[in-house]
Amino acid sequence: MPILIGPFEATAISLPLDGARADRPMTHDLLNTVVERLGGRLARVVIDDLWNGIFYARMIFEQGGAELEIDARPSDAVALAVRCGAPIFVSEDILATAEG
Repeated sequence: MPILIGPFEATAISLPLDGARADRPMTHDLLNTVVERLGGRLARVVIDDLWNGIFYARMIFEQGGAELEIDARPSDAVALAVRCGAPIFVSEDILATAEG
């Protein structure tokens, strides 16, 4: 399923996949560290909406048995998910729509 993103977003996703690290923490590295230090974790990412050609995602965090859902750009959600090993899901409706 293609989602168009910019070069900065692509770099944010590809760095951890390639095993590379930036000299200083990138925004997604920082967010991951903050979430971990606060005792939480990214449980999963769900790409579940497509409106006017724009994909929407939700990041579901867990902390102390509670879940917190946050709206996000798919590129940001995926960039964080690859850093912390969280699964990435896409709803069947979105897959069917995206495939045309």
